[in-house]
Amino acid sequence: MAVAGCAHFHSVALEPATEAENFGARRLDDPGLKAFTAGALAAPENAVAPPSWDLSRLTLAALYFHPDLLIAQAQLATSQAAVKTAGQIPNPTFTVLGGPSTQYIGYSLGMLFETFGKRGYRISQAERLVGAAQWNVVNTAWQIRSTLRTAFLTYWSAERKLALAQRSLSAEERLVGLEEQRVAQGEGSAPELALVRVARAQTVLAASALEKQLEENRVALAVAIGVPVDAVKAVTLDTAEFDSPPVVPEDGSAAPLRRRAMTERADVKNLLAQYQASQAALQLQIASQYPNITLTAAYNYDFRNQFELNPAVEQPLFNQNQGPIAEAEAKRREAAARFLALQASVIGQIEQGTASYRAATAAVMKADRLVEDERQRLLQMQQSFQAGAVDRPTLVTVELEATTIQASRFDAVVLQRQAVGLLEDGLQQPLFDPSMALRVPERSMAHRAGQP
Repeated sequence: MAVAGCAHFHSVALEPATEAENFGARRLDDPGLKAFTAGALAAPENAVAPPSWDLSRLTLAALYFHPDLLIAQAQLATSQAAVKTAGQIPNPTFTVLGGPSTQYIGYSLGMLFETFGKRGYRISQAERLVGAAQWNVVNTAWQIRSTLRTAFLTYWSAERKLALAQRSLSAEERLVGLEEQRVAQGEGSAPELALVRVARAQTVLAASALEKQLEENRVALAVAIGVPVDAVKAVTLDTAEFDSPPVVPEDGSAAPLRRRAMTERADVKNLLAQYQASQAALQLQIASQYPNITLTAAYNYDFRNQFELNPAVEQPLFNQNQGPIAEAEAKRREAAARFLALQASVIGQIEQGTASYRAATAAVMKADRLVEDERQRLLQMQQSFQAGAVDRPTLVTVELEATTIQASRFDAVVLQRQAVGLLEDGLQQPLFDPSMALRVPERSMAHRAGQP
């Protein structure tokens, strides 16, 4: 009966070639992803696919596909199984006894009784580690979102910079054409033409570098989602989320968010659960200095029936479990130190993000004034051109200057958006898409594919 109730081993193959093919077949129109997205966004599963993918939808795709979440979920399953192990009651031992004569028959049944609540402390420790693993899943989901946001923001930056470079290149192409006409008519000089040609060549090279960077950023975005780059190329990306600055809470309204980050962030909760597990581990080792009791009931027959009840107690003569107790106390201090260090790191992240955001916002405001001044200058130059006071090359040169100033302003805008990302990570609170709530898939992508 005992053998019949045992678990049996079943081999599950893991083929690298098959897994590589499965990864290559991933697409953003995956039916499982569609169902998960519909549930997360409270939309019907038969809803029309979105014309473009914004930050929120890409975040859901990353949570569905990214392998790091599979690891965190597997670790959670392992810790949940450990609770069963911790709660197991020791099996009895059955012994057949030999005797001095052929007439001797004997049997004994031994039972181990744990004392001073050791089993309860063991279960408590395992349950706290389950809590830590659950918070690790949530923290992993946030890290996936953070990596995706950074990759998407970098992609948006390269895309906008390329558009500005192409505008500059268009103006420089017109300027080169006008200078060539002036030289042909004897009104311009060869050195002036050479200067505008060199500037155009530099812009062409810069635009080529940005095109290369854009492709690299698309690959990085695919990696952040957990899909091949062809899956990203097959959809339209909506980067409008980054075009306007998000609403960042002021100091007064941000105070509750800071307090919440100090106590409610997933990694903070994770370390707090680990500390509680170390408490239970210390209680277990303290209880382990008191011996368990083994009770053995025996029967033997040697021309007469004999019954025995033999208790056995371990004698703590050489040690009283001082070593394991000292280790458990040290691990508890270590868990407390890591918790305090994380809280200090959270404060640093938030302060760094806040300072960076303020400085970048001030730079954007200064750049806005420069752009407005240049816009007024361009408007005046257009009026002068229409009145015949300036020639077209001068007008195009001013247009080129305006584009260059806009490009410099965009550099400040990128720094501001990156600072918002730092603040997001410090608070673990979405700011670019504040209505977005992280939702972890209940089952991993591997389970959906029928893999181990």
